Amino acid sequence: MLAKQVWRMLRQPDSLLARRYKDKYFPSTSLLHARAGYRASWAWQGILAGRDLLIRGLRWQVGTGSSILVSDDNWLPTSTTPPSSPKLLPGCYPASPFVSSLIGQDTGEWCLSLLQVLFDVSTVKLILSIPLPQTSN
Repeated sequence: MLAKQVWRMLRQPDSLLARRYKDKYFPSTSLLHARAGYRASWAWQGILAGRDLLIRGLRWQVGTGSSILVSDDNWLPTSTTPPSSPKLLPGCYPASPFVSSLIGQDTGEWCLSLLQVLFDVSTVKLILSIPLPQTSN
């Protein structure tokens, strides 16, 4: 039941419940990255427990990738349950922590050379299989 409330808050961020919790518990971040904080109410702790349960089954749809963290969020199109985030090769770090940094701004396509530096071959194949939205320049 609590996971369902979290889903409603994610899908309807302008609802009274979502706005109330955002103002009080996570004003500068998203619900998916919120923490319990000091003296969190039982209701908020329950919402976070529901959120953690929901996160185990969520997968991001890439789009522009500006809100998706490369190595922390689940965005790979795998059939594993729970979904997974890609693992960077040892010693490799993207210039930005967001997936948008892996997409060429001028082309709107995956930056193959950067992907090959950061990830193993199987992960690169998975990433390249993700369709990106068509942009009109």
